[in-house]
Amino acid sequence: MSLPGNRFIEPVLEVLTRWVNALGLARWLDQRRLRYFIRLLPLRAIPFWIAALLTGLVAVGYERLFHSCEDIGQQIIREHPLWVFGLTPLAFVVSLWLVERFAPAARGSGIPHLMAAVEIPPAQKGLIHKLLSLRIAFIKILSSLMMLLGGGVIGREGPTLQISGSIFQWVYSKLPDFWPRVSQRVMLITGGAAGLAAAFNTPLGGIVFAVEELTRTHITHFRTSVLAAVIIAGMAAQTLLGPYLYLGFPKIGNPGLNHMPWVILFSGVAGILGAWVAMVIQRIGGWKRLRWTSRGKYWGALALGLAFAGILYAFGADAAGPGKPFV
Repeated sequence: MSLPGNRFIEPVLEVLTRWVNALGLARWLDQRRLRYFIRLLPLRAIPFWIAALLTGLVAVGYERLFHSCEDIGQQIIREHPLWVFGLTPLAFVVSLWLVERFAPAARGSGIPHLMAAVEIPPAQKGLIHKLLSLRIAFIKILSSLMMLLGGGVIGREGPTLQISGSIFQWVYSKLPDFWPRVSQRVMLITGGAAGLAAAFNTPLGGIVFAVEELTRTHITHFRTSVLAAVIIAGMAAQTLLGPYLYLGFPKIGNPGLNHMPWVILFSGVAGILGAWVAMVIQRIGGWKRLRWTSRGKYWGALALGLAFAGILYAFGADAAGPGKPFV
């Protein structure tokens, strides 16, 4: 890491000198010592650390709100099944209105938005704000919670990555002009990795994601900052939530080799069904390319909400929410 030049040192030195004089420490600290202290600061890493800590805290808050709304929605379905015919369509329409009115980029899982922002060339970096911002992150959280109250099938992991990327983008946008140069692309990739680590409690997974995405850039200049940021986000989430596995701690004995044919069979069936579901979702996503009128979108959301309410009424609360507790 190259040492920051006088262009950065002088403004910081001026601020620190004022504080030293105000605190009466001038007799112990002269400007030469202050300069030496400033040069020792890991200045490029500080934005990564701040953004990573914020990501961990927001991810934990989002996780708790997410599960609270999920529990409330499922409780309503169990105790008042007929309410779903009013609550679920309302949740669909309100969520659509929030996204369309305040942050159109908050639609979808959020991962494509983050990856698209990473690939935006420097000459068009002004477009990144349209994909990642605190406004988008807030609407993302609010609309997803609204869907959960209505029993919607939605996850928090993809949204967490876009939220994390938005936090890193916001921290990057607040860096003063005299700060040592930090790569915006590396910041966004680190945001995705930190969000991955915080959402799934997988710091190693976040590190692998970052390394894979940074193979085309000079990772040697930022590797310490990137790895530290991912670890900070993961540890912040783990400190507040405690050690946990994404699917809990299942008690699995030694099944023996006799079960291997069944494992292979069901794994193959699950893979085929998963691929089929992905194809169906992709085709449904293509419907969004159709030219919908503003009213047509809301009527469509209302119709889908009523159809899904019928599914919830028929199959109960187990059909609601992300499905992870059921697994």
